Amino acid sequence: MKNPFPLFCLPPVSYFAYLLKQEKVEISIGEIYLKQTLRNRFYIMGPNNVMRLSIPVINKHQQCRISEIKIDYSENFILKHWRSIEASYRNSPYFEHYFDDFYKLFMAKHILLAEFNIEALKIVLNILKSEISVSLNTHNIHRTEEIPQQYSFKKYNQVFADRHGFIKDLSIIDVIFNNGPYSCEILI
Repeated sequence: MKNPFPLFCLPPVSYFAYLLKQEKVEISIGEIYLKQTLRNRFYIMGPNNVMRLSIPVINKHQQCRISEIKIDYSENFILKHWRSIEASYRNSPYFEHYFDDFYKLFMAKHILLAEFNIEALKIVLNILKSEISVSLNTHNIHRTEEIPQQYSFKKYNQVFADRHGFIKDLSIIDVIFNNGPYSCEILI
C-alpha cells in the first residue's frame, strides 16, 4: 500500500495531476507538521511575478501534528491573500464562476490549518467533478507519498502568459480560474 498523501494548502497542479490518477487516496493529518512547505503555502502568478502566499500558523512545539496546527489570525493575512488572488485572476475566464467557493473558504476563519486544507481539497475535487475516494489518516505518519515534481499535465491558458510565458506548477486555483470545467481534462 502506498504512503498517505500530504495535506497541502491549495496544492500545485502536479499534486492534482498525480492525485487524479489514483482510485483511492489517503490524506495524512497525523504527520508531523513541517515548516516552510506546501502545507501552509501556495503559489499564484501575479501581474509582475510568481507570488508565494503563506497562511501564518501558531506552532506549539517541534513535534506538532498537522491536525493540531492553528491558524494565526493576529495579522490580517486573509485580506492580503484575497486581494492578491483577485488581482491575479479577476480577468481570468472563470473567476466569476468559482469566486464564491474560494472566497467562502478564506472568510470561514477555520481554527486549524488542517480544516482549511481539507475544505480546500473538497472544493477543488468538487469543481473537478472527481469521484476519487478520499480518506483521512490520523496515525502519526513519518513519511507521506512523494509527489513527483512537475508531474506531467497539459499546458493551459494563463492570464499573464503574454508577459511571463507559461509558468508550471502554480496552485490548482490557477488552472481552475483559467480553464474552469476543462481543468480536469488538462490534469488527466
